[in-house]
Amino acid sequence: MITKTYYTRIIALGCWLGISCSITLAEILTESKEQTELTNTNNWPEFRGGNEGRTQVRNLPLAWSDQEGIAWRLDLPSQGQSSPIVWNKAIYLTGVSGKKKEKLHLYSYNLSDGALNWSREFKSPQLRKMSKMVSQAAPTPVADKAGVYAFFEGGLFVHTDHDGHINWQRNLIADYGEIKGSHSLGSSPTQDNKYLYLLVDHDAPGYLLALNKASGATTWKTDRPKRVSWSSPILQDKTIYLSSNGVVQAYDASNGKQLWEIDGISKNTVASPIIANSLLLAASSKKGECIAIRLSANEEKPQIVWQAASTSGGFASPQVLGEQAYYTNKSGVLSCVNLKDGSLAWSERIGGSCWASPIVAGNYLYFFTRDGKTVIYKKDEERAKQIAESKLKGIKTVYGVAAVDGTLVMRTEKQLICIGKPMPNSNF
Repeated sequence: MITKTYYTRIIALGCWLGISCSITLAEILTESKEQTELTNTNNWPEFRGGNEGRTQVRNLPLAWSDQEGIAWRLDLPSQGQSSPIVWNKAIYLTGVSGKKKEKLHLYSYNLSDGALNWSREFKSPQLRKMSKMVSQAAPTPVADKAGVYAFFEGGLFVHTDHDGHINWQRNLIADYGEIKGSHSLGSSPTQDNKYLYLLVDHDAPGYLLALNKASGATTWKTDRPKRVSWSSPILQDKTIYLSSNGVVQAYDASNGKQLWEIDGISKNTVASPIIANSLLLAASSKKGECIAIRLSANEEKPQIVWQAASTSGGFASPQVLGEQAYYTNKSGVLSCVNLKDGSLAWSERIGGSCWASPIVAGNYLYFFTRDGKTVIYKKDEERAKQIAESKLKGIKTVYGVAAVDGTLVMRTEKQLICIGKPMPNSNF
């Protein structure tokens, strides 16, 4: 555990060596506290929880049905494909409405009973005919102690506090041009304590963007060539990692400078990457193109250490538990791959493709098929084995799931569903 004494010694050592100590102990401890709030098990503050779908939440439900195990279930007032996020027992999600997606919506619901806390409506800077072929409020918002930050594929970025008061809005269409492409955008922003990071890869020159959380102002912008993709960036150790239509890249989060790039990859356009055991895993829908890259502490270009010859991914991001990685493809096949060499350990059908990314909680793996089935695996000494399967009726698409202590919050094409029992006295 990193302690106050540790930080004091680091600062003292820097000053003794003659290094300028522009950062104070108070600033370090404040940043550490804010980071702890982002990883609190009562919070799920962004796409895949901010930790790539891995969590220490407790007492997640293992079985449910339409008749049992559902805390509440409600119809949503607008279309949307974003995942739900949770901050201090409030659920946030987005939606769009209107024939040309002219209305954008941000909602806050009470985790305990599903009651609507508040909603806000905004005008979309860019109109696009509503269709099943284009994204519909696909980017997932992020949250921190200051409020909620929601980006819409129509180009609006908005920040509200937790009571719904608007702090700032940014029209990225006015600043950087129209968003183009047959299916629009799907990438979700990520965050640290001070900044928001957004990837806009589309059918025109794109960009990677850092915004100041307090003001919404652009901190830096890195231009990118035309590249159509819907994957989301991840942030680790002040480095932004991207897996996007032919390339895997790393950028310095402080200034947007590209650190390295690996190209020549096919069909890595939807699933977001994951980092585990110093490996970055990038999934592809093409068999044999799921790769592992060994990361190092220096800025030198890393190398591909293996390609999973018999494995392909799909819409959902890969997941890691122990020394194995898990991929679901578009045909509903779950493949388990050994992290050491990419060899296939086993594969089996789980009954449908997954659009929502899987979740790891302790030794449990949760996979959510598109049509409302959840398949749960538990890892033992030999391998992960299926221990439960639950199915909810009347669901066409599960878009995303959040996990907080005792509860799964599921977003479908029409509904928001709370599975399990929210734990009112649960504290991290």
